[in-house]
Amino acid sequence: AGVHALRPHQIRMLTVDDVDLAAGRLLAGGRPRRLDALTLEQLRAWLELRRDRWPTSANPYLLVNQSTAGGLTPVTRGYVQQVFQRLGVTAQDLRVDRLLAEVQATGGDPLTLTRLFGISDPTAIRYCLELDPLDQANEPLQHREFAELTATNPPDSLQ
Repeated sequence: AGVHALRPHQIRMLTVDDVDLAAGRLLAGGRPRRLDALTLEQLRAWLELRRDRWPTSANPYLLVNQSTAGGLTPVTRGYVQQVFQRLGVTAQDLRVDRLLAEVQATGGDPLTLTRLFGISDPTAIRYCLELDPLDQANEPLQHREFAELTATNPPDSLQ
């Protein structure tokens, strides 16, 4: 949720086959996503723990627990919510935070959001509109008084 801005349902529906550790990729929402080093390390550790704890599990889903390891169903929505509750945050909060961080990093480029996260154009634009206009400026900010001092026609009060 935090890195790839996935919704709880998308997290629940990830399968073991969606993870390509060798290529460092995750297929999420039908889109391949590069994995950063930390996420890749954590996925390796989880898959190892999953194999050790449930070696005979045929469950295709990436996340399993004691209740789902013996079957073929994903973990419940409540399970995902509990995991995030223990962290003191919701998956939706992490998703929104990640999207807004990308808006900030790209200067409000909606095309980047749609490409990276697979969100719709209107949703990407809505997130980009949240960017503070000061963050969008291409030139370094100047203090108002300094700008007046350096203006070609300074105000009368400064002449």
